[in-house]
Amino acid sequence: MLMICRRTTIISLLFAVPALAIPLGCSRPKPELPPAKPADVTVESPILKSVTEYEDFTGRAEAVNSVDVRARVTGYLKQIHFKDGEDVEQGKVLMEIDSVLYEAERDRAESTLAGAKAHVEQEKVELIRAQKDFDRLSKSSTGTSSNELDKATADRDKARSSIVAFESAAKVAAAQLKIAQQNLEWTVIKAPISGRLSRRAIDAGNLVKADDTVLTSIVSLDPIAVNFDIDDRTMLRVRRLIQKGEVKSAREAITFVDIALPDEEAFAFRKNKIDFLDNRLDAGTGTLRMRAVVANPPSHKSHLISPGQFVRVRLPIGEPHDSVLVPEEAIGTNQDQKFVYVVNDKDEVEERRLKLGQQHEQYREVLTGLTVNDRVITKGLQRVRPKAKVNPQPKPAPAPTA
Repeated sequence: MLMICRRTTIISLLFAVPALAIPLGCSRPKPELPPAKPADVTVESPILKSVTEYEDFTGRAEAVNSVDVRARVTGYLKQIHFKDGEDVEQGKVLMEIDSVLYEAERDRAESTLAGAKAHVEQEKVELIRAQKDFDRLSKSSTGTSSNELDKATADRDKARSSIVAFESAAKVAAAQLKIAQQNLEWTVIKAPISGRLSRRAIDAGNLVKADDTVLTSIVSLDPIAVNFDIDDRTMLRVRRLIQKGEVKSAREAITFVDIALPDEEAFAFRKNKIDFLDNRLDAGTGTLRMRAVVANPPSHKSHLISPGQFVRVRLPIGEPHDSVLVPEEAIGTNQDQKFVYVVNDKDEVEERRLKLGQQHEQYREVLTGLTVNDRVITKGLQRVRPKAKVNPQPKPAPAPTA
């Protein structure tokens, strides 16, 4: 039985060896792949442009003018003529206070003034009569008793005194009339400035007190102020440039800053004048407060900047200078090293390491590593590697706008 099993195994091995040899003898070498076609890439040359170094800060908008609208006279609020949050022009009627008592006070003052003026005119007539009697008696050739002359003198002097007294009374009555008229005008409350109203702080029918009750508030929107704080290192940097004569102080020359809203990448509000520098640093934060005035006209009946809103402020440092700029999209990062891919004269890719400066819109300032004659790859970066052959194409010109 054992002999049969051994013969079977030997026979199986003899048949298996040729079967294994067949595929080994029929193997063929793999065909070589055709050379890869050079990748198409878009190249762009760096540009030489005049730029200015800058520092960015966070600012907060603030109304140039802000007024708490208060009542100037005491009374019950009669009517309200505005909607909460409405934009108003200076002089628009906002509210009315019940004016019955103030109208009566005006009428009484007018009556008192008219009476004083009438007494003045009456005493003037009396003075004329007394003066004639005095002149007649003093010039009489038939003889005049001293009693008659004394009485004529006393009547004349009395008329003069009465005129002075009633003229003084007329002045007092005129002043009282002016106050009464002013109080009556103050029962109509008008917008002191142009701007945007807050909500009403009191409803009609309530008692308001003169110079005490706040009825609403109003803030101006155009122009608008932007306050921002610069750190002490930036302040010292600017002051050293001033000492060298490279820049001028904002206290001596007009200085402008650029403003951007939180949802904007570019600075849409250009050339905004700085009109205030504080006289000391904040001891708690080590910063100096500055303020710029920004034009904030209404666009589609709405102002873009509102008081209290945060904005970005770009403060120029130094004078403009020429610098090489490269598109931001072309810059790559390898750990902490910045680089770009450039195409040489043989249309081969080279990696060029850069030392970069500040960003200027969609471009980055290049301090070292590039010239304006280099061809920088801006499109197709994912398809290239150093020393690879490429097919460079110039950046297409932008389509004309209508």
